[in-house]
Amino acid sequence: MADALVSRAIEIIRANQASSGAYIASPNFPPYRYAWFRDGAFVAYAMDGVGETASAARFHDWAAATIAQHAAQAHAGITRARRGESLKSE
Repeated sequence: MADALVSRAIEIIRANQASSGAYIASPNFPPYRYAWFRDGAFVAYAMDGVGETASAARFHDWAAATIAQHAAQAHAGITRARRGESLKSE
């Protein structure tokens, strides 16, 4: 029974991994049809543990690309926070 459950979980994760490599937070709850880094990292760790290394690598590639894409915004926010400035959008 446990093997069937693990196999089904892997199947669901694979079926719902975005073409970008991101793992969707919840395929059945529309407000959560996006990816969270923390949760995706746990999923990637689990997928690596069951030999689904290509799936995990795709997630890590997506995460690195997303962080790189938004690096300038992150650095600007860090700079503003260090100066005590508001981080709210104006």
